[in-house]
Amino acid sequence: MGIYPPVMLRRGVEGETVIRVLVSSTGVALKIEVYLTSGHEEFDASAIRAVENFRFSAAMKNGVPTMAWAQIPVAFRIAK
Repeated sequence: MGIYPPVMLRRGVEGETVIRVLVSSTGVALKIEVYLTSGHEEFDASAIRAVENFRFSAAMKNGVPTMAWAQIPVAFRIAK
């Protein structure tokens, strides 16, 4: 999902960031923020950049698309 920051990959560091995104009624991300940090700025920034490119399905309320917040975990794991 996110692009593994090269410096973190070289160091063998793993982590997870939870992103909070405000999704419009048309599925566009209106606001993106870190909800839970990985503790590493490199991971948090990469997770935000990844979510910026997402296309979402809008939340539905009474059958009508509506704006809503979503939380998206972005894991950075090194394949073993």
